[in-house]
Amino acid sequence: LVLFWLLYIVCNMLAVEYVQWVSGGHNQHVYKPGKAPKQNDVEEEMKNSKLVEKANEKMGDTLEMRRGTFLWRDIRYTVPVRPTYGGGGGETNGGSGADA
Repeated sequence: LVLFWLLYIVCNMLAVEYVQWVSGGHNQHVYKPGKAPKQNDVEEEMKNSKLVEKANEKMGDTLEMRRGTFLWRDIRYTVPVRPTYGGGGGETNGGSGADA
């Protein structure tokens, strides 16, 4: 029994040292025939980048950041999740804080 255990340990040590358990590190996407997403062309990329650029320019007009302090005290909130073993759902009771 001890000899079997030693042989097992030696085989595991050799396997850990010399066997490569993972292959590459790349992903391969497999799609149904006719369902593969189309490749973006240069014109579409330019159109999308201009659209994002315009949205970023307008963001400064629509978002107004005011200086001040945001305070909260005695917050009671229950997160709607299934109860875990022996405990209730995710609950926050009596939380307080500030953000300046």
